[in-house]
Amino acid sequence: MSKFRYTGLKDGEIRIIELQPGGDSDKVQGSLKVVPVKKPIFEWYSALSYNWGPESQPRRTIVLDDQQLEVRQNLFEALQQLRYLDRCRRLWIDVICLNQEDSSEKQRQIPLMSLISSKAKTVEIWLGTGEGNGELGLCSLASGELEAIATLEIVCAVIDLLQLSWFSRVWVIQELTLAGNGVAFVNCGSARVTLDELSLGITEIYDTLNLQGASLRGFVP
Repeated sequence: MSKFRYTGLKDGEIRIIELQPGGDSDKVQGSLKVVPVKKPIFEWYSALSYNWGPESQPRRTIVLDDQQLEVRQNLFEALQQLRYLDRCRRLWIDVICLNQEDSSEKQRQIPLMSLISSKAKTVEIWLGTGEGNGELGLCSLASGELEAIATLEIVCAVIDLLQLSWFSRVWVIQELTLAGNGVAFVNCGSARVTLDELSLGITEIYDTLNLQGASLRGFVP
């Protein structure tokens, strides 16, 4: 199977990845569709917000249009988790939907970034696979039992969650602001909450324990 090759984009066009359904053991595969950004053919796509991670990450191979494309481990795990089991999922992902080897294309696409984000129906925030206590922290916030979760273990888990690399990204606030009316979902492993639920849960823990300092408060969006 050959290495993936991009086809060019005309002015006002973007690429959307159409991710094929699959389970944990299935290969990650899909296709790249070229669509006009102002009147996208697809009525639904999600924008992925994640931390690229260090260059030293292992590379994994996905299949796009019967060609191979290498991505970093963190993104590969996001695609595995975020794809549907029974239908295709459409995503805009910067490192895939932009030809990273074409500086001219990237310069032309930068002015479209705000429009791409604003047209996304959801923003999917990927924090990672949930190693350590991160997934526990998000699961606790997802339980909806906010008054009962503020144990020491859960507070520590939430702090671990908020120390994941996504929260240190420079572009986080800008990305979420540009998302317009789309709902933002926070994903850590298999745990999933809305960004509003995350913010509410952090505030609830802070207020319940009357915590001092900014360990939690500083992360409330």
